[in-house]
Amino acid sequence: MLDWDESFSMQANVTSSGPQRIALRGYVTERRPDGLYAAPLLPQLFYGADGTQLTSWRQYISGTGSQTILSRSGGQPSIPKEELYWRRVGNTVSAPVGMYSVGQRIPGSLQPLSQVTLSTGETEKGKYYELHIDTDGITDPSKAVEALIVGLRNHGVETVWASADARRINIQIAGSPMAWAALIPLVPTILSVLGIVVTLVAVYVIFGGVPGWAFGLLAIGILFLTIVPTLIKLPDRRY
Repeated sequence: MLDWDESFSMQANVTSSGPQRIALRGYVTERRPDGLYAAPLLPQLFYGADGTQLTSWRQYISGTGSQTILSRSGGQPSIPKEELYWRRVGNTVSAPVGMYSVGQRIPGSLQPLSQVTLSTGETEKGKYYELHIDTDGITDPSKAVEALIVGLRNHGVETVWASADARRINIQIAGSPMAWAALIPLVPTILSVLGIVVTLVAVYVIFGGVPGWAFGLLAIGILFLTIVPTLIKLPDRRY
């Protein structure tokens, strides 16, 4: 979800120029006197790779290499609000219920991992990754985050930072010699114990601009990874 005035940037490593269809799923939100409203994202709310406002999710990308392919800044580009399909999703103007965060987020730009890497590669020790996990709904974000931390830890994956709201979990993990093809299916398996259905998992490597002191944040992840398991326990799954 994006607030109406929130900035957004998506980077990708483009391997060939030409027409590309990059579509986002989600909602733009706005707080009004009578409550919180949300509307599905439209392409007109974003700039494309060439910096012009999109008219459809299909755009022509002329160059190759790492670049920004979708963006918006401070509510721009904008379209008439009546062109969006608004729906009231909350009765108050307070912050979204159930937002939860633990740990310290490592700064740096996010570089999406290709499907080839995710199907054949491994997480690399010494690198940090961020997973964006879209779901069909989360009734208790804190419980979902804690369950995910414990479940990943049981498979040797250390978490540095995690945050969740009613629809998405963002989590940063430290690399280890574990295949992505084995790691990614763990996410919906762990969350299914809580009745959460995962609809999409996007994986990024935290690339560039990471100061040396940031790597010390792993100690924070280890700290709450050792404390959290004493607070909760995943129920056994019998097959």
